[in-house]
Parts: sequence; C-alpha cells; structure tokens
Amino acid sequence: MKSNYALLKAASLLLIFIIYSGINHAQTVSVTDDESYSPETSAMLDVKSTDKGMLIPRVSTTERDAISSPAEGLFVYDTDEKCFYFYNGTAWVDMPTKNARSTEDSFTISKQLVFEDDAVVWDDMRVPVTATANYGANPPILYPFANTGGTQGVYLWYFGPDDDMELFFTVQLPHKWKEGTDLEPHVHWTPYVSGGSGNIVWGLEYTWANVNQDFTTTTVTTGTDAVPSSYTHSICDLGTLDGSGREFSSMLICRVFRDADNPADTYNNYACLLEIDFHFQISSLGTTSEY
Repeated sequence: MKSNYALLKAASLLLIFIIYSGINHAQTVSVTDDESYSPETSAMLDVKSTDKGMLIPRVSTTERDAISSPAEGLFVYDTDEKCFYFYNGTAWVDMPTKNARSTEDSFTISKQLVFEDDAVVWDDMRVPVTATANYGANPPILYPFANTGGTQGVYLWYFGPDDDMELFFTVQLPHKWKEGTDLEPHVHWTPYVSGGSGNIVWGLEYTWANVNQDFTTTTVTTGTDAVPSSYTHSICDLGTLDGSGREFSSMLICRVFRDADNPADTYNNYACLLEIDFHFQISSLGTTSEY
C-alpha cells in the first residue's frame, strides 16, 4: 500500500509539473468555452466569448489611490467615478467615456469638454482701440501713424508725456474662462518716434462684478516698460487682477491710461496705443449654463 501511495504521489507531482511547465512556456493563454477556438498567436492572453464579458478589478477611488507603487499601464474600474482608469507612471488618468468618440477626421464629444488639474490652457480677451471711448478728462489724440508717402495712412491714439490721458471700455468674462482664476492684463503699444529712451508707465483702473452683484470702488494697477529705440510693437505687463470669487459673464468697467505723472515715467514723447488684452486660463470650450 505504501508503495502504491508513493507511486501515485510521484505521478501526481509529475502531472502537475507537466501542466505548470506547459502553462509557463505557452505562447498564448486562451480563456474560452469554445473548444474549437484557436487563440491568436500574437496575444499573450486571448479571451473569447459571444455571450459574456470580461471583468477587471473594480475598486473605489480611495482603494485605487491606495494601491502601492502602481505599475505604469495598470488598469482598473473606479466604482465611484463610474469609469476606467489607467496609471501613466505618474498619475491615474480616466479613460474617455461613451460621450467622446473619434475618427480619422474628427473628435466628437456630446458633453462639456473640461480642462482639469495641470491642463493649463491660456487665451486672450482682446480689447481693440475701436472698442474704447475717449470722453475722459484728458482724451488722447487720434493722429496719423504711418503711410506710403502718398496715402492718408493709418491712425493711432497718441498718449502724451504731460497728462494722464485715458480711454474707457467694458469687457465680459467668456464662458470658457476658468472661474476664479486671475487675469493678466497687458497694454500693446509703440513709440511715436524712433530713437527714444527711458521708461513709460501704463495704468488700468477697473471695477469688477458678477451677474446680480453690485459694482464697488475701483482698483488701479500699473506697469512699467522700457522704451524701445525704434517703432517696435511692445507689451507692457499691468500686473495681476485677482479673480477670487469671480464668475463667467462677470463684467469689468475699465479705464486705460498713461500714468505720465508717475516719476517712473521718464519718456518725454508720445506713445501710441495698439490694444489692451487680458490673458486668462481656459477651463472648457464653453459651459452648459447660459449665464
């Protein structure tokens, strides 16, 4: 009896070894209930069924984030977010849902497209000089800037070195602006003459209110720019406008001016305004709300 038991044990161990060895060296592992199916040789794992699906690990967001040292390419289904996630080597990234689909020619999305986390995208909210009004105490001078020598040429607003000349305008924050983020205003300008030197100071005065919110007292911000020696398209940074608590469709009532009385403005000639713009972060390509 002992001899037969020993023989049976040896045979069982040999069978297990053969099965394990075959699995370990197999080129393709196939999972199917179709005995006639031939697995794809280019796949390490081939799952075939006509009436069943395949389940990958289902975890909560907390459980997903608690996975220790996730491998790049690790794939799970988040039961809280109701979507698939993969680990890209740095962070968990959600997979596109049924609301997004692509072809060779287009990418279609049936919901709002949103940029999140470090997906920072910038755009310009531009205010051309044609959108300004010159009914201030010291309006600038509309004067010829350049021509061919025989044409009327093109005109710009000229801001002098003696008075704080000013223009007025309003702007509305677009729907794609990332609510609550700061605005970065700039003045685009160029000298009236070449060969100038020194610094010029531009300023912006504004009041900012959301829809159904009162406008309050104004805030003034200024920026200093070195004067180029030729007719250069120059940009003067006017600092940062705090966007905390602001919403899309909010409005700014503004005054742009040359702060000629500022001791830092040492340019003793006229400067020409080209445009005012506000750099802003984009959170989406629009919103699902009208305002």
